[in-house]
Amino acid sequence: MEALILIGMQASGKSTFFKQRLADTHVRINLDMLRSRAREMVLLRACLEARQPFVVENTNCTREGRQRHIAPATNTDSIFSKFASSGPRAPSMGNR
Repeated sequence: MEALILIGMQASGKSTFFKQRLADTHVRINLDMLRSRAREMVLLRACLEARQPFVVENTNCTREGRQRHIAPATNTDSIFSKFASSGPRAPSMGNR
C-alpha cells in the first residue's frame, strides 16, 4: 500500500499536485481541513487499517515531524515516499 507525504511551503503546489495526480486513488490527510492532530491520526490509522492509499500534506515538515505519520505504519506493508515542493512547479521526489 502506498503512503505519500507532500512537503512544501504554503502555495507551493502540494494541493494542486494531489488534485491533478492522486485524488482518484488516494485519501487526502491535511491538517488544515481536519483542524487537529488527533483527527489527522484517526484518519491515518483508518487508512492503514483499510489498506487505503493516502497522502499527507504537510508544510515545512521536519524529519521528526514526518515520524508522526510514519511510525504508525511501521508494522504494515506501507511504502512511504516523500515529495517536496519549493515553488509553483510539480513536486519532486525526495528521501524519507
